[in-house]
Amino acid sequence: MKAMIGQDTKPIKVGMIVIFVIGSFFFPLFLVIFFQDIFFFSREHIYFQPLFAAYAFFFAGSMLMASTVVLDLLYNSKRENKNLKHRPWMFFIGIPVVILTCALGVNSYFYFDPEGLHFNEAFTLERHDMEWGDIEEVIKVTTRENNTITLKEHEFIGKDGTRFTVQNDRDFFDYRNKIYAYIEANDVPMRTIFIEPEE
Repeated sequence: MKAMIGQDTKPIKVGMIVIFVIGSFFFPLFLVIFFQDIFFFSREHIYFQPLFAAYAFFFAGSMLMASTVVLDLLYNSKRENKNLKHRPWMFFIGIPVVILTCALGVNSYFYFDPEGLHFNEAFTLERHDMEWGDIEEVIKVTTRENNTITLKEHEFIGKDGTRFTVQNDRDFFDYRNKIYAYIEANDVPMRTIFIEPEE
């Protein structure tokens, strides 16, 4: 066993680089949801969704991991050429940065529950809570797509001036009526505006 220690690990590291570079396009798709389910799942949630930043941070974390292995290879190749011992300094520096990047991704989300809208955007450590009674109004933004007027997004505006936009995608559509019911029950004004699409 001892004889194996110190053997050439370059093929393993090259394999890791390939895995993390290719995986950076796939890891975020399931790891973000997996970790957010572990840390934030609640039966009280009406609708929970990662922000785009969550996927972006996980992509960056995977690429940083690949970069860390590349730098480790380069650094220790130079040391080997000088007959010096292997030093894992790049991993000691890189791994905490990778973990922090991925943690910021996991912490980027929004959800609705019976209390209101809650969200945690990128680079913020504190969740922002916009209770139904704290919402000034909800703006339904419509636009034109293929000569048809479609609902693009909802903008929630708090009484303190806070704004948060929720895209009207297929996932949100399934829960929209339930969220509208809470908006109406709390007498939150809701109006519709039209924006011409950018050409």
